[in-house]
Amino acid sequence: MVESGVPSVVTTAYIASKLNCDLIGSPDVVVNGISLNSQSVTAGDVFAAIPGRNFHGAKFVLQALASGAVAILTDPEGLELIGHQQVPVLVSPSPRSLLGPASRLIFHAPEEDMQLVGITGTNGKTTTAFMVAAGARAAGRHVGLIGTLGIFIDEELIPHARTTPEAPDLFRTLAHMKSMGVDFVVMEVSSIALEECRIDGLIFDAVGFTNLSHDHLDYHGTMEAYFDVKSRLFSSTYSRSSVINIDDRWGQRLITGAQIPTESVSLAGRADWTAARVGSGQYVVTSIRGTQTPMHLSMPGKINVANALLAVALLARLGYDSPEIAAAVGSARVPGRGELIATLNGADVYVDYAHSPDAIAEFLTGLHDRYRGRIVVVIGAGGDRDSSKRAEMGLVAAQNSSVVIVTDDNPRSEDPTEIREAITAGAMGASNAEIRNTAGRENAIRLALTFAEPDGAIAILGKGHESTMEIMGELVPFSDADVIRALVHNV
Repeated sequence: MVESGVPSVVTTAYIASKLNCDLIGSPDVVVNGISLNSQSVTAGDVFAAIPGRNFHGAKFVLQALASGAVAILTDPEGLELIGHQQVPVLVSPSPRSLLGPASRLIFHAPEEDMQLVGITGTNGKTTTAFMVAAGARAAGRHVGLIGTLGIFIDEELIPHARTTPEAPDLFRTLAHMKSMGVDFVVMEVSSIALEECRIDGLIFDAVGFTNLSHDHLDYHGTMEAYFDVKSRLFSSTYSRSSVINIDDRWGQRLITGAQIPTESVSLAGRADWTAARVGSGQYVVTSIRGTQTPMHLSMPGKINVANALLAVALLARLGYDSPEIAAAVGSARVPGRGELIATLNGADVYVDYAHSPDAIAEFLTGLHDRYRGRIVVVIGAGGDRDSSKRAEMGLVAAQNSSVVIVTDDNPRSEDPTEIREAITAGAMGASNAEIRNTAGRENAIRLALTFAEPDGAIAILGKGHESTMEIMGELVPFSDADVIRALVHNV
């Protein structure tokens, strides 16, 4: 359980007693920060020397001490590696699992007096989080958002590298948000963050599940393992209540095992919350209480209807349920997610982050609901990532469009030609689309624009908000949106 009442001064003895770990050395040392990275340690920090994939953090203890660390958190192996030091050492068999609880104590339980919402799933986390944030702002809350696009305090962006920060950074961020008056926080919770205990110490007021599909299997190994990690969020350890999308088969399975108060959302069948399309971009949301609320959705794609419905239901669980909230959710705009960049020859040109088979299919299906003309898609796949999904990405793109242009997307250390060929081979399994294999992402976007026609749509998928292309360890500046704007301007 998460306890409150953290004292104003946190000592090594207090941490040891609350975390049930051994303390070697002085019990009276005052700590005011914690860090996993010896290079970011500041005076008064605990340095968390934990085992990593390639080396043990204990190898960097001297650097951390030189930077002002006043205590060390490690395991028995780390204790042996660091030897005798003139600072107290907190020892646990599993120090990573203590990072969150320790960070919470050190930063004085910053989440208290905040409402917390967590969003997990393969696709839609970012969009749903932005929609929840928009609804909460419409309700007059001072909102913090933590996710793939960065950390936001209302409209202020603070860039960071991970969807869900490591626990010390997460709790430091929450403490900063609290100091700025934030009283409502929505955050994306990735499967890797759950596996690596990054949110341990937090209990969310409500958590939402979008969907689960083929992704991250290079990390988790199997879909079963992937699901098992995601499902941890839907327990009293992390959450007080939940809302689950049951149009997804994994969501159906998740809701049957739910041990916390749970509501369901669905676009396809019976559920606590449903949404019916009544016109282009126009929907009616029906609630568990039978109320019906109109909602206009600015972003295309069936997946975004599901995201909006989930956001509305999550906000309602926290007491925010009105036409004004639904309107704010529907009008939310997310950089690189269903983002309309330009119109050319009567065709709308979008960028979206869809980079899994299900996300591609859902987005393109939504375009068919809005446009009668030709649908053109540009896709690629990242190198050094789950290669088993590439052929299926190509297939679903071809099944749901008139033209598929296969190109490059963060090839990293792989040969981009081989990545394109794998996607193209999958696309050739559909007979209804024209398939092009085009090296160079800008070349592919330029080619896609030549297919623009009235009442059609062009979807540039995979990179979304990203502003670089990763090639052989180098980050080369590249923005789909900027390239589209430049090309359209020069037409």
